[in-house]
Amino acid sequence: MLLSIEKMAKSMKVDLPDLITRPTGRRFYENAIKKLVNVSADETVLCDFSGVEVIDPSFVDEFIVKLIKFSKTGEKPFFIRLKNFSHMVEDNIRSVFQSYCEFSNKKFSVITEDITIDNSHVIGIISEVERDIVEIIRINGTMSSIALSEYLHREKPETELILEEMYSDRLIKKDNSRFTIV
Repeated sequence: MLLSIEKMAKSMKVDLPDLITRPTGRRFYENAIKKLVNVSADETVLCDFSGVEVIDPSFVDEFIVKLIKFSKTGEKPFFIRLKNFSHMVEDNIRSVFQSYCEFSNKKFSVITEDITIDNSHVIGIISEVERDIVEIIRINGTMSSIALSEYLHREKPETELILEEMYSDRLIKKDNSRFTIV
């Protein structure tokens, strides 16, 4: 499913290119939730930020953070991937995620279609091994836990534990013993 932020803004009569304030973020979140009523379990929701230059931390907190939390806890868990975001949008998302991680003492991240400032496809806090797993799976399309264990030079149980955590964080998909990128 595609969530075009630009189309949402037009339908809500919100002027772009900047999306700022908590109330605006809440309105976008509420609008997105209405659109997600038909999302299938384990479907990827692609949030397209074309036409958006800036989102402030308040908007990130009220829209993106809440959307990611909902994707993990809703009736039908789904995955989120971001695309077409500016460097300013990325910086503000990264800043909010960093603060969230420090405050809650939990990792918080999202997969991106675009390459990020730190040369990966993730915004947020993840370990180097998790970042490697994202990139390895992106390149190979799908991989088993055994193949990933061998590639990473780690024991299979350790790799499987990491993969399960990444699945719970909605960073990778799994189908039996195979894993794919969101």
